[in-house]
Amino acid sequence: MTVKEKILDLLYGGKITQRELCSRIGLSRSRVSEILGEMERDRLITRERVSDRTVIVSLNEENLLRIGILRSSEYAPVVLALENMPRHILWNIKVYDNSLEALKDLIIGGLDIVASPVISAFFFNLIDENVKPVAGIASGGSGMLKRNDKGVLGTTPLSKMERESRDRKNYKLTYFNNIESLIRSYSEGKIDAASVWEPYLTKYGGEKKAPEEICCSLITYRNRWKSLEKFLEEYKNAVCSMEDQARRKEASLLLSKIIGEDYDLILKSLDSYKFSISIDKEDVRRQINAMGIPESGKIDEFLRRYNEISI
Repeated sequence: MTVKEKILDLLYGGKITQRELCSRIGLSRSRVSEILGEMERDRLITRERVSDRTVIVSLNEENLLRIGILRSSEYAPVVLALENMPRHILWNIKVYDNSLEALKDLIIGGLDIVASPVISAFFFNLIDENVKPVAGIASGGSGMLKRNDKGVLGTTPLSKMERESRDRKNYKLTYFNNIESLIRSYSEGKIDAASVWEPYLTKYGGEKKAPEEICCSLITYRNRWKSLEKFLEEYKNAVCSMEDQARRKEASLLLSKIIGEDYDLILKSLDSYKFSISIDKEDVRRQINAMGIPESGKIDEFLRRYNEISI
């Protein structure tokens, strides 16, 4: 890791004084000041003198993009888009166990974009109307592992998997906070079936569902800013390229390093999806109504930012 990378890694944790930065990096004040000057000219950081002896160093938020994803194959075009971002735009990706934790971080300012199930995003929109989608990701990618045709069915809350699980009237639903505990419970015979997503559906040989409904979308909290606009440009290109095998391989390799799953598994699992930046209003409405979440005519307002941002 270079000195610049070490500095950026520290700054992702928040603002820090230049003196503390020198101590944490283990370099002289003159050398750190020289490096920070280069980074400031490259628009990567900002420095603010708050007293004669104290300078606060922080990331340049105008050129910063922090994205939260889940452990899912459908985010292949997301990481592909990030890899093609201009050098002056800093990006950081964090993998979450569930969308509820990711969306909570979005609201409190820890993230700029969340790749989230549409259903959980709408639930958060009822709490805070600033939570809105800006683009679709894919439909499909979900299905079921089962050893019995009735009994206990494990799923994750406020997800497309839960919505589909509700159609299985011969099962009693039970909920899990993450995919690992869900699959472990199924493997140990504690539940009779499990609603899962890719790449775990392919990995464990589950029953796949046709890609009829949108599963996830890109969710934001803030309004338009330059780094988001540039990301959406690259993201559109990435989604459109998902039919190209070479680009699929590139995206699968990038995602495998981030979520810690086998590259070949991710590549194969991409066949379960239909990738698209579009969000169909009636599709979203049907899913929300099926979950029993009060919609009250709020779908148009929920999709407003998606309609306003042209990609």
